[in-house]
Amino acid sequence: MPDGQTVPRTLPRPLHARRDIRSGIGANNPSMDRLAQSQAVLMSGTVDVVETAQAFLQSRLYANLNACKSLMSCRYPMELAELHWLYVENTRAQYNKYAQNMSERVRQCVRDMRTKSDDADIQ
Repeated sequence: MPDGQTVPRTLPRPLHARRDIRSGIGANNPSMDRLAQSQAVLMSGTVDVVETAQAFLQSRLYANLNACKSLMSCRYPMELAELHWLYVENTRAQYNKYAQNMSERVRQCVRDMRTKSDDADIQ
């Protein structure tokens, strides 16, 4: 070809590969039904996890702002140390609770996906 142009080469798929793809996405394929059901559960679980994370981050933002205000208003080193210790303890407790909550939500999502998959096998 002139000016260094080349013809794009596309290789056809082998016939057996095309046949496998067409048979794998049939309308009455139980595997596709299980996949669709488990994906719906996964998306619902993902939305739940994201909403929980967003609420946690928002609550941490407000807690951090309030802690900063309290720490900046301290007049004595002992008062500062006490408020700082309370802030650290409350923050640790809140993060632990959040981690347990998120862990349970993810486990529940996996259980729901398995249940949906098992239900699809029964039908």
